[in-house]
Amino acid sequence: MKKIISTLCVLSVIATSCNKTLEVRILYSLSASQTSISLADNQTTTQTIIVTTDANSWDATTDAIWLTIKKEDNILTITPVANPETTERTATVTITAATAPPVTVTVIQAGRSFEQFGNNLTASSVYGGGTGKEDDPYLIYTAQQLKKFVYDVNSGKSYADTYFKLMTHIHVTADEWVPIGNGTNAYFNGNFNGNNHIISGTLKSSDYRFFGFFGVLGSGSVSFTISNLIIEANIINESNFSTDNFVDSYTGAICGFSGYAANSYVVISDCVITGTVTGGNSGSSSTGGVAGSNNTRIQNCVVSGHVNGGKCLGDFGAYTGGITGIHSGEIDNCEVLSSASVTGGDTDYFSHTGGIAGMSNGMITNCTNRAAVTGRHTVGGIVAQNGFVMGGEVHTSLNTGDVSGGNNSTGGLIGVNNNTATTHIYSCSTNLGKVNGDSAKESNQVGIGKGVEACPDEHTKR
Repeated sequence: MKKIISTLCVLSVIATSCNKTLEVRILYSLSASQTSISLADNQTTTQTIIVTTDANSWDATTDAIWLTIKKEDNILTITPVANPETTERTATVTITAATAPPVTVTVIQAGRSFEQFGNNLTASSVYGGGTGKEDDPYLIYTAQQLKKFVYDVNSGKSYADTYFKLMTHIHVTADEWVPIGNGTNAYFNGNFNGNNHIISGTLKSSDYRFFGFFGVLGSGSVSFTISNLIIEANIINESNFSTDNFVDSYTGAICGFSGYAANSYVVISDCVITGTVTGGNSGSSSTGGVAGSNNTRIQNCVVSGHVNGGKCLGDFGAYTGGITGIHSGEIDNCEVLSSASVTGGDTDYFSHTGGIAGMSNGMITNCTNRAAVTGRHTVGGIVAQNGFVMGGEVHTSLNTGDVSGGNNSTGGLIGVNNNTATTHIYSCSTNLGKVNGDSAKESNQVGIGKGVEACPDEHTKR
């Protein structure tokens, strides 16, 4: 028999000698494996607590909307979202069970703090730890260590088969950003894990054709990944290569050009873009929310900022896309949110503007565009020009953004779909957005060219 203390759990016993009911109050036990949790500002991993009680059931509640709690058997899980503020925040999770005294778990999450990357910053001589191996990456804790990384790569050290991990947020205030792997005999060939940290401020320059946080990724027979990086910074390519019709420029938040060499394989994965990306002016200008041009793979990326195409000053066109301007690889499970917009470059020449890609010669699968897409010539909710040099395919993709273009090469899914054997837009994709003010319908899914075909893989329609 438990100690008689509380008043909630009641056992009734009949005392036969006096015909009275006696109330026996029993106190249950309750404990948790931990009662204090400290989180980094960007930490979103689930925390697990083991709950022990001899009561029949238990429950848990929280006073914080930034925590999600779930209980199953004797396990309580607590999942936070990243703290968007610079101040620390505290939450309480209360565990209860019958008459047991409640157990309180205090969750403290740090506020965001940024390393300042400004003018005249001195590069560190060493990284913050690690050996550059997959299980022991080089660690970047400070702006000075990031400056070393920028300097090393742009001095010709490509870091093939090397791993980096960002350990802090970086706020860029420097007057000019030199992209990592600026394309002047400098390329990055290593693995970079942003670790869900943020690059904020403004990244701008007028000197580089390949512009973004990175410039050029993949210069040889290499395979590597850029992952978990959040770009809040505005990316502004101020280049104006007006004197040479044959100079092209590539601008994206993550990189200017991914997969520069034909035998390289670069994966850009799980990145988030919230800043505005503005392309440069040149003979041909390619601008994307993630990459200016993608020859390999982009997956699980989200764009919520504005993408503004650069101006074509020559005869080779302006290509603008919510994910990438020119695409010749794979794009899978990416989304451009309704808070974004995709606006084609102001040009008298060919202008191709798409919610996902400006021009595609590759595969696009399970992608979503919810942003308004506006262009001067060829415009599409998913792709403006599908299958130009080679074939392009679109599967299980959805457009809900309104699409506006200057002529009949405007479609809810595809602006121009080339009539080749390897170019396809399949019926598993759907347009729900308006096309030049008209409601979505079967006849305006494709502006010009080959129409929508039955999906050979019998994918479920989006």
